[in-house]
Amino acid sequence: MKQKMRRLLAGALSAVLLGTAMPLEAVSAAESAAAVDTFRQIIRNAWENCTENVRLSNVRMTSDEVIEAYYDMLYTDAKWFYVDSSFNYTTSISGRVSSLILKYNYDKSEVPSMTEAFDAEVERLKNAVQPEWSDAEKVLFVHDHLAEVCEYDLTFDKSDAYAALLGGTAVCQGYALAMCVVLREMGIPCYAITSDELKHMWNVVQVDGKWYQIDATFDDSAPDMLGHTTHMFMLRSDDYMYADDMHHADDWNYFANGEQIVCDSADYDSAFWSGAVDTCTPMPDGTWVYSVAADPQNVVFVSDIKCDLMRGNADGAEKLGSVSAAWPTQNGNFFTVCYTTTQVYGDKLYYFDDKTIYAKPLSGGSAEKIYTLSKAEQAEGYLYGIVIDENGLLKYQVMPLPAFKSENTYDSEAVFHTMQLPEPQAETETTTTTTTTTTTTTTTTTTTTTTTTTTTTTTTPKPVTTTTTTTTPKPVTTTTTTTTTPKPVTTTTTTTTPKPVTTTTTTTTPKPETTTAETTATITETLPESSETTQTTAVLQITKRGDLNCDGMTDVSDAVMLARLLTEDKLLKLSDQGYVNAHCNDNDTIEPEDLTWILMLIARLITE
Repeated sequence: MKQKMRRLLAGALSAVLLGTAMPLEAVSAAESAAAVDTFRQIIRNAWENCTENVRLSNVRMTSDEVIEAYYDMLYTDAKWFYVDSSFNYTTSISGRVSSLILKYNYDKSEVPSMTEAFDAEVERLKNAVQPEWSDAEKVLFVHDHLAEVCEYDLTFDKSDAYAALLGGTAVCQGYALAMCVVLREMGIPCYAITSDELKHMWNVVQVDGKWYQIDATFDDSAPDMLGHTTHMFMLRSDDYMYADDMHHADDWNYFANGEQIVCDSADYDSAFWSGAVDTCTPMPDGTWVYSVAADPQNVVFVSDIKCDLMRGNADGAEKLGSVSAAWPTQNGNFFTVCYTTTQVYGDKLYYFDDKTIYAKPLSGGSAEKIYTLSKAEQAEGYLYGIVIDENGLLKYQVMPLPAFKSENTYDSEAVFHTMQLPEPQAETETTTTTTTTTTTTTTTTTTTTTTTTTTTTTTTPKPVTTTTTTTTPKPVTTTTTTTTTPKPVTTTTTTTTPKPVTTTTTTTTPKPETTTAETTATITETLPESSETTQTTAVLQITKRGDLNCDGMTDVSDAVMLARLLTEDKLLKLSDQGYVNAHCNDNDTIEPEDLTWILMLIARLITE
């Protein structure tokens, strides 16, 4: 900083001695274009050799022109994964940039081997494409692959394409740049979009001559769950994205070599993958296998929490089965989302509920239990994801909860186990062998808070527990630059705002909130062990309004308990019947008005 200040002071002194600052000389459009071409060649050579100090004495470009050209190169030719997005520059007295000081993400000695591995991975993905796939299906394949192999980097340190494809973790910039380089190798035009307001980067792709937006980062789960991805932001229009809170901004910037981008098509809003909640598995016959969860907003009974196991493509889809299962919350109720995902190995479809993994023949037939969590594993949590590699090694993930534990701290614990599946052709009995156990804990404290919204569901005669809906808060960060004023995503510091991606998290009430005037939450007595098992429930009704301690009276002690409930006192011990009785007004939520009702009853201002 002192050196920079000395340069600024020296420049100011020179201007005073000359009587006036020297104006920039006018440059024609042709000269400007030639200067940019020369600049690109110089920078490309510097990047290839990991050169740090670059002289631009003979390239007459302003700082704005240099910044524009530099980031357009970096973000439209994303194979330069090892190039840092920040750099320093110096200017001459004429205002032209005279030199750059470049930075690199990795040690120079590592770059050749990393480049070889990166190119090999891109080529492998390119060769995995089936000849009959449409461009839209190629985009789907890359989108889902990134969601499966990459976890959002909660350290906010990794932001390049290599980190996303091979490193296993990256921020939004890594996802977007990896999408760019892989799709371009497949012949599909793809560029990056940034927003300084949102501190985020995502993509636009061209399919059949039309442009669409796509955001693999916000479609990936966080905390990361094996095999999970949504398709909310897969081939969408500008209008669709602008209407979404996570993308609503007026400073979208396209790094598209000056090409005008307009995404005005909704052709894929109802594509077969639009409701998929896991990675779509391509099959040899041109179909894809995936699961579609019931909309949490439509969940009224516990039996409504389910997933359909699907096989489809652009020509249509068929249901292979249905899974009815519920995952417990920390309060003993249930999430309104079914977390089942699918994997295919050989001729079988694999899926799971909260404790058990199943296999079902793709050709039809009954499902069989493959493995049920041991007591020790059940103490770690519940099943939240599985993946199976080409050798039949099944990796399964156990977590206490599918969401971050607090508003200000990203604290995610996951335990991973593996088991070897038999050869697909084997007729022998299925055996399971746990081979590894690893625990991953990531904690990062931020200076901001996550938006939390309570979601309620209005019920009919027999409502069930309204539980917390699935959330995937996704922090959005960028890398830090030094002297430059680069494009959005690269100029901001790493103070971030975590943002939910799909639905909202209900963490404000320790008990379910779904009621009608006289009926309340359903207590689930049994859970299904397979897709064929049905759900049985028992319904509690209000025995006496305001009687939280269930002593047959509504008095001051009940008012105190309700006040503790409203403030989310974790030490409060409240029975399910007491929670039901806490609904004093004819509405769907427990709120301060219920406490007012009790106090007015005690004061005899109203009668029951």
